[in-house]
Formats: sequence, C-alpha cells, structure tokens
Amino acid sequence: MCNRQLFFKLCQNLSKIVPEGKYKEILRLIFYKILSIPIGITTIEIKNTKIKLIKTITMIDNKNEVEDYLKFCNIKEGDVVLDCGAFYGVFAIFCAKNNKTGKVICIEPDPTAMKLLKKNIDINKCNNIEILNMGLGKTNQEMMLSAGGAGSTIYRKGITKVQIMKGDYLFQHMEKIDIIKMNIEGAEIDALNGMKDILKKFKPLLLIMADHEINGRITYFEVMDILKDIGYENITLTDKKMVVASWKK
Repeated sequence: MCNRQLFFKLCQNLSKIVPEGKYKEILRLIFYKILSIPIGITTIEIKNTKIKLIKTITMIDNKNEVEDYLKFCNIKEGDVVLDCGAFYGVFAIFCAKNNKTGKVICIEPDPTAMKLLKKNIDINKCNNIEILNMGLGKTNQEMMLSAGGAGSTIYRKGITKVQIMKGDYLFQHMEKIDIIKMNIEGAEIDALNGMKDILKKFKPLLLIMADHEINGRITYFEVMDILKDIGYENITLTDKKMVVASWKK
C-alpha cells in the first residue's frame, strides 16, 4: 500500500473515532484546508487536451469522471455549458479549451475548492469561464455546508455558510444553455426542481451524477422521474449511475 493510501486509511480510522458534531466538523475543515495547500503543478491530458492543475496532497484530478461525461457529449464552438459542482474545474477547463467562442459557467459553493478552481482556471488561461461561488437548490437561501473536498455536502450538519440559488432565478436572463453537467452530492434533486423552467426553455443535454444516497434512497430514481415530468424523453442511466438526458428532436 502506497503512502497516499496509508494516509487516507489513517484519516478514515481517525474519523470513525470522533463522533459527528460541531467539533468533528471543525477538525474536518481544518484538515481539508491544510491538505488543500498547493504543493506544485501537474498536467493531465484528456482527449488530446492538456490541462494544468494545482497539485495538493489529496489532489483528485477527476480525469476518469470527465472522460465518462465526454462519452455522451460533444463540445461544439459556441456552446454554453453549466458545470454544477465544478470542484477543481477539470470538466470546465476542458470545455473552455475546446469551445473558445462559447462560455462555461462554474457553480461551486465550497470556498476551499473555489480557491483551487480559480487558480486552475488562471494557469490554463481560460478567459471564457465565469465562476459563481454558490450552490443550486429549489429556493434562494443560505445553508450550512459540511466542507470536505469531493464529499462536501449540505446533508451533513456543517459549519460553512454558503449561498444557495434557484436555477430559474439565477439563469433567467440567459439566451441559451446547451449542456449541464451536475455532480452536487445529492443536491441534484432540489437543483432540478429549482430549474424546471429553464430546462423546458433551453432543453439542454444533461449529464447528472446520481449515485448519491439521500434518506436511504439512491438519487437516480427521483432524478429520472423529475426529468420525465419536465418532458425529457431520451433518458439513460449508465453503469456509473450517471443520468444522461436529452430532449427528443
């Protein structure tokens, strides 16, 4: 077992000892911030596109996940892409580099991930990416986020206050949306319920990671029901529990 795996195993074992609550959230946030300190720059390649990334001790480059998204979508010049749960920005940067006349909007509520997201966008010199430091939900409100990297969630009592916005309100003035990628740790149900109007209006291709468990139920069941209710007819559940949906042409 490599040092990285041993480190994660140690963290998991320590986490089991400390009971859930405020003090565990404080420790989780402290560790997360320390482990997110930049220690260099690395480069990955996805479909002949080189992407520079700020390297951290616990860096997850999301390359495999992004490659899964790209099996079901072709980025075209002029596309408007929403990256909901942008994290470190790998999908957003790929889209921006392959769509220089279009626009990518990153939605990311986690303040620590947001800092790395901005740095990654800067070192890749992507001028067609807009960043929104907020999450998506069914209403406009402030919520408490349990921050912890890729697993940051509003479904565990957190201590980080974040702004949640309804997509129908946030994107009401946009002229078009072509693709929406979403991986927001179970919040996709509330997010979709809060953006039904723009989904009906723009009919974007949807790439939604729906493998999260909320209240004992995996989210893809309800995600697919919501999309059918909106009017999406081409709905596929992949082996990775990603829901791919497009409007029938």
